[in-house]
Amino acid sequence: MPRYFVGALLALIAVGSLLPGTLRIPSPFLTTTEHLLAYAFATFVIVATVNRTWLRILAVPSMAILACVFEMIQIIVPGRRGDWDDVVFGICGVIIGGVLAGLWRASLWAWLRLRNR
Repeated sequence: MPRYFVGALLALIAVGSLLPGTLRIPSPFLTTTEHLLAYAFATFVIVATVNRTWLRILAVPSMAILACVFEMIQIIVPGRRGDWDDVVFGICGVIIGGVLAGLWRASLWAWLRLRNR
């Protein structure tokens, strides 16, 4: 996976998190659902595509910290507010994305080993 795609994904989360309230595009989802889906997808993509084990392990706590930091920064963004529910759902999304990516990698690895026998 090109680094540019991961960078663009993180930039998209940053823009979505730090955009002033007046410029925010309305969403049919609750903000907690948005956080859960955004962080689950981003973590899944990063963990599923990064080749180095130590980077995959580092990605999960890094994404959780990023969810907390963006939520704290929202306190100073006009029209936005930081909310503990969003932090919790962001971290839950990170965990879900990391677990699903780990399961996907393990099943893919097992399938490739069986196929090459």
